Amino acid sequence: MRKFLIYVSLGLFSIISLLYLLSPNLSEIVDRIIFDKYLMTFSTKQKDFRYNLNLSINRKIKSYPTYKITSSKKNYIKIQKQVNSVFEDYLIGGNLFNGTDMYYPIKIENERGDRSKSEIKLFGMNPDHFRDPNGHSFRSKHKGGEYFGKRKENFLKPVTRTYGVDFLWNIIYSKYSKGIRIDLKPIKVLFNNLDYGFYYLEPFFDKYLIELNNFRDSEIFEIYPDSIQLNHLPKEIEFSKFVNLPKEIRDDKLISMIDLKKTYDVISISLMSGNSHSIEDMNLHWYYNPIINKIQPTLREISSISITEVLGINKKDITESHLNELIELLIIDNYILNLAFQNDKELFLSEIKNSFEKLSSNFINDEILKDNELKNFLKYNSANYEFYKYYNKIRENIDLITPIIKKRTPKKIDTSLIYFDQNQIIKSDLTIKNKTVIFNEGINISLSNNSIIYFENCKVIFGGRKKETYVGGVDKFKSGSILFNNCDVQIENTSFQNLQNPYEKKYNSYASITFYESNVKINNSKFSKNLSGDDYINFFRCKKASVDGSFFELVLNDAIDSDFSEINITNSTFSYIGNDAIDFSGSKSYILNNNFKYVSDKCISVGEFSKVKISENQFHDSEISIVMKDGSLINSNLNEFKNNKLDYVLFIKKPIYGPPLIDEIIEDGNTRILIDSKVEIKDDKIKHLEVSKLKNVEAILYGRKFGKSSK
Repeated sequence: MRKFLIYVSLGLFSIISLLYLLSPNLSEIVDRIIFDKYLMTFSTKQKDFRYNLNLSINRKIKSYPTYKITSSKKNYIKIQKQVNSVFEDYLIGGNLFNGTDMYYPIKIENERGDRSKSEIKLFGMNPDHFRDPNGHSFRSKHKGGEYFGKRKENFLKPVTRTYGVDFLWNIIYSKYSKGIRIDLKPIKVLFNNLDYGFYYLEPFFDKYLIELNNFRDSEIFEIYPDSIQLNHLPKEIEFSKFVNLPKEIRDDKLISMIDLKKTYDVISISLMSGNSHSIEDMNLHWYYNPIINKIQPTLREISSISITEVLGINKKDITESHLNELIELLIIDNYILNLAFQNDKELFLSEIKNSFEKLSSNFINDEILKDNELKNFLKYNSANYEFYKYYNKIRENIDLITPIIKKRTPKKIDTSLIYFDQNQIIKSDLTIKNKTVIFNEGINISLSNNSIIYFENCKVIFGGRKKETYVGGVDKFKSGSILFNNCDVQIENTSFQNLQNPYEKKYNSYASITFYESNVKINNSKFSKNLSGDDYINFFRCKKASVDGSFFELVLNDAIDSDFSEINITNSTFSYIGNDAIDFSGSKSYILNNNFKYVSDKCISVGEFSKVKISENQFHDSEISIVMKDGSLINSNLNEFKNNKLDYVLFIKKPIYGPPLIDEIIEDGNTRILIDSKVEIKDDKIKHLEVSKLKNVEAILYGRKFGKSSK
């Protein structure tokens, strides 16, 4: 028997050896079959089983966030066949998956019980997305259910996003770099009641990702040496701003538009991670920010490896020249970044090291692990054991780099003063960066020829208490606009008149005055007679803003538009407003003791997860006093309503946000409130008001019966 087994083994060995000689690629095929098909699939199933068992022992399996997906039997079989075909193509030919447009109809239900009709298709390039036919990656395209909307989402196995390390870095990138954050949500998937195991739910590159990150919908794309690949183009934009640029001007234009601060941070994150995978051409997706005309990197697929392995040196031997070499090795894998780097290596190296100091502080005493969002993620993460292995590699890299970084002397930035102490006419665009700028009280600043004053990283002071300062167009036909980017702005006793939004400029703002990511304080000032644009003032991503004792009159459309900002508006007057007096999206605000009269649409519009307190205001002779919609929360009390067509209106405009909510409304018993039938409000919140309910409230707004058309 022993001899027989020896002969069989020798025979099999001889056959395999002969096959290896006849087929040079056989060894690779066998390796892929053994490693990808069996070892890695078994490893994933083992991890899922272990985590399932842990949840069961701790009696948490029922409370774990679970998505239920159902499809027809016919479509389920088709999906299985396609998964097997994709994976076999990789096993035999080593071919990666190039994607598909083949969608399969499904129904989906989240852990809250919300449902939507959707479609799914296979998603992912590498084999780790398809090893298991009962646990593969896929992308869903929803068709409008509440809280789902029409967004797309990726369902991914934890291994494809480095077991949650992606989420850690995106928290840091969002909070400290103010970049777009790509969330990961740990979930469990049941597909036709089959346990598909544990996944991450990841947003797709679309308008929902952009707007839920408090940015304006715009293009997302990848940059390659010979082309630009679009990931997302808004429906209202007919042509991409970048795809058809002639090659001879394309690269210089793109380099000039790179948001360098965010880019240094993304490269610094790659440095701490020890690899360039996340910034390779195909993985680095750029968002075009139309307000400030910059392209900004996003962050995804960040792995971790020891920098000593990359450099091939011992820990004790690492020097600053090694660090510079490593940075260059990382950057060279991205075409456009490498071009920008070659233009000014010294600046790039210095700023990446500055970024390292800023971001690496999150790992001192493991501070990042105390972040509440990350703690909640790790509470449900099925792959924490692997997560901490990669986390420790990051910590080791930081510990190696930190002593080298601390030895250098950072360069100082010029922040000199600029005074405007005489009347001036500005006939062409004026850009001011990294300065303190003072416009003395009592002077006149006139803009003409569609000029724009652009401030970036400045402290700007307009006016004073004694004499009124004037800023406006030369006349009602020749004017300009003002844009503040990352500034501290103080405006006192200043009159703004005859301004317009930028026309055919690189800055795509709809307002005469735009504050972007700035701290703003406006006192005792006037805003009137703007010539064009959706808004007079637009606060965009401003975390500290206030308007007090100011006047808005004869405004063409909206007086104040607050997008994703925190702003208090007090003791001010809004009269003869062409559209909305104040329009909130994703904002927080306190509206106290203001006077609204002759407003053509909504005095206050509260939407898209805004939280607003409205107290002691007067609403007179206007179309609609207060509108609440789309997941917003309101606390309103002691307001006065006279001769308005509607007082309060509640409805759902964008289902993805859900219905508006009332914290408290305390008003006179004659106050009227109109509620869409899809919005459920507890009776004790509104029982003292004159309540009317109506199907499809939106159908009578926006100029159809009440208000003004937004077209």
